[in-house]
Amino acid sequence: MFEHGITDAKASREHAMFSRPGGVLHVGDAGSRNGTFVDGQQLGRGARVPLRDGSMVRIGRTLLVYREALEGDLAPSA
Repeated sequence: MFEHGITDAKASREHAMFSRPGGVLHVGDAGSRNGTFVDGQQLGRGARVPLRDGSMVRIGRTLLVYREALEGDLAPSA
């Protein structure tokens, strides 16, 4: 799925597609069995939606939060 993959038994090998038409990040379902969800809504097969800052994407049991910009330190706090 990603260049280095994600470890999730509920995620298909080709579960979702990410693209950036016009500079806006979009996600689409690639025909997965368990579905791809954005902000709690399941994407239809072949549907592609733009992501907004803070959008939550669920692929299998994995949650991803899209951020347009990262503020603060990259290292985790104590």
